[in-house]
Amino acid sequence: MKKNKITARGKIVFIGAGKMAEALMSAVISAGISPTRIVAADVSAVRRAAVKRKFGVSVERDNSKAVAGSAVTFLCVKPQQLSAALDEISTAVSASGTLVVSIAAGVDLRSIERKIPAARVIRAMPNTPVAVGEGVVCFARGRRATAKDAALLKSLLGGSARMAELPENMINAVTAVTGSGPAYFYYFAEALESAARTIGFDAKTASALVEATASGAAAMMVRANKSPSELRADVTSAGGTTAAAVKVFDRARLPQIIRGAVDAARRRAEELSGSARNSLNGK
Repeated sequence: MKKNKITARGKIVFIGAGKMAEALMSAVISAGISPTRIVAADVSAVRRAAVKRKFGVSVERDNSKAVAGSAVTFLCVKPQQLSAALDEISTAVSASGTLVVSIAAGVDLRSIERKIPAARVIRAMPNTPVAVGEGVVCFARGRRATAKDAALLKSLLGGSARMAELPENMINAVTAVTGSGPAYFYYFAEALESAARTIGFDAKTASALVEATASGAAAMMVRANKSPSELRADVTSAGGTTAAAVKVFDRARLPQIIRGAVDAARRRAEELSGSARNSLNGK
């Protein structure tokens, strides 16, 4: 993916050092930010040690100390931990003028801005393939965040992800598609590996074959300039082996199952939004 000119000056801070924070750190470093400019704060000594060892970044236990003097602060804590984290960093955020980027699922901009009213806030939904330069990051700007702030975020992550600015009311929906989406593909790959083993392949061979098939199919979707439906039709001859398999999928109502799963993820994101609002508003 094309890298954008980096406009960030000062340190880049991650509040929370879990797996999604790791993926974003990988993207930021790939964009050209030196690990010496990155600070990861986490209450867990194990997580601090892990990211320091993996990326060579600075680590800090105290969130407010980490944020002091930062250019961009990524909030990578769980939704139920966000209220306490915002209380800890509010003074430092005001003093530093940092751009705050929250990836807490379900937590709306208004609730965050109530906690840090002077801040420029962006709500983002990245997915884990950001770590390998093939991610998606959808985001919405808060009332103080500017077009320059959006450009700054793109300069940090755009080399590792397709970036899309959306109305905030679509973020919960996109969570169910791109945020959770990689897991849906992994789930299918797991099932295909299992099926391969039941018809005689050893585990190692089954894994290698499914991995190569998934990679090739994804590449075709990107490069062939055809819809998934057209690509499927190209493989499916009437009365052939693929048609026999697709008939089983259709009998099981797989498209309806997938729609139901995506809607369940969206509804759960909405539920988390309500819980997060109540927590941040002291209810």
